[in-house]
Amino acid sequence: MMNTGEATSSCLADAGPKLDCDDQNSCTIDACDPDSGRILDPSVQDPCDDGNFCTEKDACIEGACAGVPVECPGTGNRCIPAVCDADKGCVPTPKPEGSACDDGDPCTETDGCASGLCVGKPIEPC
Repeated sequence: MMNTGEATSSCLADAGPKLDCDDQNSCTIDACDPDSGRILDPSVQDPCDDGNFCTEKDACIEGACAGVPVECPGTGNRCIPAVCDADKGCVPTPKPEGSACDDGDPCTETDGCASGLCVGKPIEPC
């Protein structure tokens, strides 16, 4: 697939002996056509890095770098799940106080997060 971009002054034949047509995109192969002054940037299919910690297996697709969303592993705490931050990756993020949860105890009800723990009201008798 070949895309033809707009002409830039650095790509024109009269811009000097060294033509600079780098579009700063690792997913394109940059080339200048001195006759038309156009930047030709055919897409490549190479691995790349999209700079997003929430994706993995990044690859060039139609001239853009994209990845598959990561699935954050569990933290072992229902009230402090790992949530992905594009700049940091998976980080433990407390749920708001009172958020619904399941403490796994059949002898409790109305379970909710309190100070980072999942607690429920005891059921009588149990």
